[in-house]
Amino acid sequence: LIVTGQLQTKSQRCGRLATDNVDAVRAGLGKRQLDHPGRPGEHRGVADVLGDPGLGPAAGTAAAQTLNITANTANAVIGDTITWTVSVTGLSASQYIQAYDMDLNASYNAGAASTFSTALSALVGPTAGTPAGASITGVSGGQSTLVDPLNASFGDIVLGTFTVVAGAEGVLSYSVTDGGVLAANIVRARLGSDLGPIAFDGPATVNSGSVTITPTPASAALLGLGGLVAARRRR
Repeated sequence: LIVTGQLQTKSQRCGRLATDNVDAVRAGLGKRQLDHPGRPGEHRGVADVLGDPGLGPAAGTAAAQTLNITANTANAVIGDTITWTVSVTGLSASQYIQAYDMDLNASYNAGAASTFSTALSALVGPTAGTPAGASITGVSGGQSTLVDPLNASFGDIVLGTFTVVAGAEGVLSYSVTDGGVLAANIVRARLGSDLGPIAFDGPATVNSGSVTITPTPASAALLGLGGLVAARRRR
């Protein structure tokens, strides 16, 4: 009896099965990044990909995430509409923002804010928040690799935008506190999938831009004229 081909050891067969299972998970969840963090090209096992929902932060992950709040301008006059973009940077290609939950606190009552418009999938059920002057409370949302796998984005990401109609002069910037809507502590990142370990859950470093708001030229001219008239009266 002649046997052709190559015999496989048990470890080789198990390795082939693990790779096939990872490929199946990749296809079933619509994942783009299932390589082992730090070792591109090396597949993780199914247990590593799906993880345990009870696991804490993944080993070796650093709290380097930054929550950025940037404006489309550095200077505005009263009456202008300022667009702010909220994003998260510092995520690896195998991490994604599962949830965000925050209050966006203005440095002063600079005007009227809109509600928050999420850039993520609406299937997760975001809340647009409640404007309070230039601030917005209770902004929340996220993305799911199980509910909406095809639209789940990994790595650095834009969470959404909001606008402020400038109403008072000053320098407008933002700080962030926990919104109290979801269990996430401002931003939560996971590794691999919804069932994977939490990579980060906490108040990431906040990097807020600032906008200097000034009166309109006409208003400034009127103020100057009023000051001149007052000075003449005192004489």
